[in-house]
Amino acid sequence: ELQAGDEVLVTDVISGEERPVAVGRLKVEIRPCVQVGLFPPQEDEGGPGDFGQVFLQQAETVRLGQRKGDDSFIRVTELESDGSAQPVDILLRVVGMGTHVGRAYSGKVVER
Repeated sequence: ELQAGDEVLVTDVISGEERPVAVGRLKVEIRPCVQVGLFPPQEDEGGPGDFGQVFLQQAETVRLGQRKGDDSFIRVTELESDGSAQPVDILLRVVGMGTHVGRAYSGKVVER
């Protein structure tokens, strides 16, 4: 775990230039998350493995896009958690590497 005063390497993604900097302040926050199950549409059931899951922060600012219109979305906090609710159609993009706020990254992710 990082602590204030630890040295990290900062890289300029355009020039590739690197330099060491000291961590000035470090804030670790525990945030509630939800596990959302993903299933194919009923008209396209597909075979085994055509489902998945994603863990999302449980916050009103986290939204899932829907096909209903240009600005149509559902907030994660609006999803039912008891498993008995009707499925909600969402838009999904499947990629082979990690993303954060829409940008791909190739770093290693360690879950604890």
